[in-house]
Amino acid sequence: MTHAELDQALTDLSTRLRQRYGLRGRDLAEQARGLSQLPSAARQDARLLAQTARMLRHPRMSRLVDLDEAARALTDLRGALRGVDPAKARADALIRLIGLTALRLALLGASLMAFLRWQGLI
Repeated sequence: MTHAELDQALTDLSTRLRQRYGLRGRDLAEQARGLSQLPSAARQDARLLAQTARMLRHPRMSRLVDLDEAARALTDLRGALRGVDPAKARADALIRLIGLTALRLALLGASLMAFLRWQGLI
């Protein structure tokens, strides 16, 4: 993989993250922060690719990029992203939010009942 191919692949990955997964950000570095639902190895690959993208833009630093390591990280991250369903993740987040809200309301009601009983109003 050459520098130009890697740069194009990183641009494609950034576009895919923006379109399919709804991750906002100007570049891959900002989008990598939104990958919290992925395993830690995939997040580490995303950080490596973000650093690689920054290095590729600099003329002297681009010579220091390990193309094999970047290609491996790109392949691993693409594999991890295939297992993520954005619609299911949003539905799970909504269900989690509703459950936590219901739990907090139940605890608030129980503490209110305990307070009223303690004051002798019930």
